[in-house]
Amino acid sequence: LFTVSEDKTASVFAPSLDSKINLPDGSEIKIDFFNSNALGLTGECVLFNRLNSRVLSDPGKYIKIKPETKWTLNGPDIRCEVLEISDSPLQTSQTEYVIYACGGKVTAFDGKVKVGDKISISQKFVKSKFGDPAQNIVAAFHGYPSIAYEGKLHDGEYNDFESGREYEVSARTMAGMSKDGKTVYIVTVESGTKNSIGVNCIDI
Repeated sequence: LFTVSEDKTASVFAPSLDSKINLPDGSEIKIDFFNSNALGLTGECVLFNRLNSRVLSDPGKYIKIKPETKWTLNGPDIRCEVLEISDSPLQTSQTEYVIYACGGKVTAFDGKVKVGDKISISQKFVKSKFGDPAQNIVAAFHGYPSIAYEGKLHDGEYNDFESGREYEVSARTMAGMSKDGKTVYIVTVESGTKNSIGVNCIDI
């Protein structure tokens, strides 16, 4: 994960996120996934970010929320107002998020949350394979594999990408940062033109 914190400092670390919804009665519901993948929904409790590109249509419980504070990751819990609860699909907007529950969690909110209630979203990163999770993240970009880490080629990442895909020639985009995290570098390599045939992860 390549992140930028509230203090305008970049960082890179392997993400492992512990995320949950804190309800008014003190109970918690684990968030299984953020948004969704291209082929469908993952997990039984999904938080869809504002301006999510997916049109929500699956059967289940929908809860529209609006944060009362700036949204950051790995910082203070985000206090939100419950705007709407529905058994029919609700959509995100420029300022509103949607919690979607299905399967075993479709009734988890029943009797515990009503319109007008205040809930909070907790999103904490725990230390994983490499790097120290940054605090108060305002922007995050997922990338894989990591080419270099702490100034050295990152063994086991750039040279071991999905069973040989490190040698796949393709368009590539890289993001990196200076040692102090204050300067961000972006490199793009196109493909399919007379000037560029792309590049693989080893060569880049």
